[in-house]
Formats: sequence, structure tokens, C-alpha cells
Amino acid sequence: MAIPNWENDKNYKKYDIIEEPDGSNIFYYATFDHNSSLSGSSGSSGAAGTFYTDKVKFAGILEVNGEKIPHFFWKSDYNTRYSVKTEVKKTKYGDGYEQRSKANFDNILLNLDLTFSNRSYKEAVAILHFLNRRKGYEQFIFTPEYIYTTYNYSSPLRWICKEWTHSHQFDENNVIKATFNQVPINGKFEIIR
Repeated sequence: MAIPNWENDKNYKKYDIIEEPDGSNIFYYATFDHNSSLSGSSGSSGAAGTFYTDKVKFAGILEVNGEKIPHFFWKSDYNTRYSVKTEVKKTKYGDGYEQRSKANFDNILLNLDLTFSNRSYKEAVAILHFLNRRKGYEQFIFTPEYIYTTYNYSSPLRWICKEWTHSHQFDENNVIKATFNQVPINGKFEIIR
């Protein structure tokens, strides 16, 4: 099924997926039901809409330093498991002495086991579309729970997702489980087009 480009004067439902109209292969997800002809975030009636005034009603992309970066905006269940992996370089010397130093600028990296349960068909399709577009290696932005965002990060946290599962429980009840691995912030985002 082809994902349609954004159109003016069209009704969008929450979690509808659209492609940016310039054919750039960048996708957005509607955050609520709306009509695209109502321009701007205030939705003033009767004004002709454009994608650039309507895109405030969509999510999935953030602009960081002028670059469009994929943004995973869905909130997970409360039973998230956090684990920490440290990246340390070791140098061993002949007398048994070992010297350790951090391997990257960020040597403490989070791994998240996230669950998204009781999701509608439409929301599950949107989440799976986002994860499939990243192909297991493209970085994206995600904000974990507040306990891990209290650190003074100068850049948004970057992640990759190499593993996820989907269970269709029954009509309009889907469960997605995904493992997010934090990526060190030294280096540029790798964007797929």
C-alpha cells in the first residue's frame, strides 16, 4: 500500500501516515483528527492550508540544527525496563596492571525494553511503519521517562531499534515490544532516504 502525499482540504484521522508533498520520502503521523484546509495551529476557518502550516498537527520528524530527524513520539507503557551498558577501553600491561578509559564521549548508554499495549490497529500500523522505515540501523530521537531526562544533555538522545515484536491480541488490541539502544552523540545522524 502506497503512503499518500499530504493534500490540502483533506480530513485526516489520528495516526494517518502521510509523505511530505515534495516527494522527499519523509513521513509524518497525524496526532489528532483534523482537516488540512484549516491552516496553522489555531485552525482559522476558511483559510487555504499548506503542508508547512498543517505539519504542526503531525509528528514523526523534528528539525535539529536545520536537519529533519526521525522522532519516535509514542509513549510506552509504565513497565519499561532500563539497563545500562558502559563502553570502556582497556589496556593491559605485562605485570597484570590494567588501565581503563571511556570508549566514547558518551560511555554510559541506555538500553530500553519498551512495551506498547492496547494499541488500536491504526496506531500499531503507524508504530510499525516508523520502526520498519528505520531498518534497524537508522538513528532517531526518543525521550525516555523523566528519570532519564533529568541529566543535562546538550543534544537530543539518539536511538536505534534492531528488535521488535508485534502481537495482535484481538480486534483493536495490539501489543508491540521494542528494544531501543542509545547511540553515542559523537557523530552525525545517519539518515535514510
